Amino acid sequence: MENWTLLMKTPSSRTGLWRRPSFLKLWAGSTVSLFGSQITFLALPFTAVLLLHATAPQMSSLMIAETLPTLLIGVFAGVWVDRLPRRPLLLGADVGRALALGSIPLLALLGQLHMEYLFLAAFFTGLLTFLYDAAYGAYLPSLVDRKRLIEANSKLEMSNLLAGLAGPGLAGWLIQLISAPVAIVVDAFSFLASALAVWTIRVPEVRAPGVAQSTSYWRDLGQGLRVLMTDSILRPIAACAATENFFGGITDVVRVLFFVQVLHLGAVYFGLMFSVASVSALVGALANPWLARIVGIGPTMLLSAFTLAAGWVLIPLAGGPPLVEASMIVVGALLFGVSNTLLNVNEVSLRQHVTPNHLLGRVGAGMQFIGTGSLPLGALIGGVLGEYIGLRATFLAGSCGLFLAALWIYFSPVRSLRIPTSEEPSEST
Repeated sequence: MENWTLLMKTPSSRTGLWRRPSFLKLWAGSTVSLFGSQITFLALPFTAVLLLHATAPQMSSLMIAETLPTLLIGVFAGVWVDRLPRRPLLLGADVGRALALGSIPLLALLGQLHMEYLFLAAFFTGLLTFLYDAAYGAYLPSLVDRKRLIEANSKLEMSNLLAGLAGPGLAGWLIQLISAPVAIVVDAFSFLASALAVWTIRVPEVRAPGVAQSTSYWRDLGQGLRVLMTDSILRPIAACAATENFFGGITDVVRVLFFVQVLHLGAVYFGLMFSVASVSALVGALANPWLARIVGIGPTMLLSAFTLAAGWVLIPLAGGPPLVEASMIVVGALLFGVSNTLLNVNEVSLRQHVTPNHLLGRVGAGMQFIGTGSLPLGALIGGVLGEYIGLRATFLAGSCGLFLAALWIYFSPVRSLRIPTSEEPSEST
C-alpha cells in the first residue's frame, strides 16, 4: 500500500479551495472552536491550580482523564467512523463538548465545583474530542481532492496557529478578569458555532468502498491495525507520535505548576509564551507547502522533530536575570511552535494520502490510539516525578526525551520522502 513516489507538481491554481463552500464551512467552524479551545487549554488547568489548589499528582490525574478515552476506545472508534456517516459524528461531538464544558462555569458559580467533576468533564470532553478528530480526518478527503490535502491541512493548521496566537493572550486576560472557570463558557459557545457550520454542509457523503460488504466488526478493526503496523511509512510516524506524546505528557503535567511555583509567572505570561510559539508556527504553516515541495516532506519532518525537542529543552533551563530568562523562553517557544506545526501538518497529510478512503477512519483512529495513548502514561510518570525530583527536573527530563521521537523518522524511509503523488491509494489493502 506504499503508494508514493518522489515528485509531484504543485496544483497550479491558488484559488481551488476558496471555491469549495463545503471546505470553507468546515474550516470556518473549526477556526471558531479552535479559538475557544485555546481558552480552555489555559482555563482548565488554572481552574485546578488557582481555584481548587491542585497538586502535581492531581494535575497528572486531570491530564490522564483527558487522554484516557484514547486508550479505552482508540482503535474501536475508527471502525465506527468508517461504518457510520462522518458528518453526524462531528455534529454530536461538538454539541456534547459544549454541554460538558458549559457545566464547569455553572458549578463554579454555584460553589459546587470539585476536582472530581473536573476529572469527569475532562474525560467526557476527551472522549468526544477523540471521536471528532477521527471523524474529521476521515471526512476531509471527501471535501477536497487528495492532491490538495497538504494545502487544506495547512489552512486548517493556520487557523489553529492564529487561534494559538490570539487565544492564549485572550485567555490569560479573561482568567484575570472573570476567573478561570467562567472563561471556559466561551469555549462552550464556540463548539455550538462549529456544530452550526458543519450542519450547513450539504455535500453528499460518499460511502467508502469496502464498508458496505463488511459484516465483521473485529475483521474491520484488525484490518486497520494491520495496515498501520505493517506499512513502512505509517508505522514510524505512529511511533514518532507515541514517543513525542509520552515525553510531552511528562512535561505537560508540570508546566503550569512550573510557571506558577518556580518562575512565579501567572496566566498572562503563560499565555504569552504560547502566543509567541504561535507566531513562529504561523510562519511554519505558510511555508510548509513550499518546504514540502522543495526540501521534501520527509526531510522537513525529520528536521522539525529535532528542532521541536531543542526548543522545548530551553524552557526548563530558563533562569538567571529576567532578560536571560525571558529570552530562553521566547527562543524555546519560537522553535517549538514552527517545528510542531511542520511535523503535525506533514504527518497528517502523508497519512491521509497513503491510506485508502475506506480505511481512513480506522487508520486515523489507530494512529491517535498509538500516538496519544502514550500520553496518560507520561502524565502519570510526570506527576510522580514532579513530587519527588522537582518541577524543573521533571520538565527537563521530559523535554530531553523528545529527541528520541526524531530517531523513528531518521531510521525509516520517511526521512527521504518527497511529496507523494496525487493518485488515489489502492483499495485492495
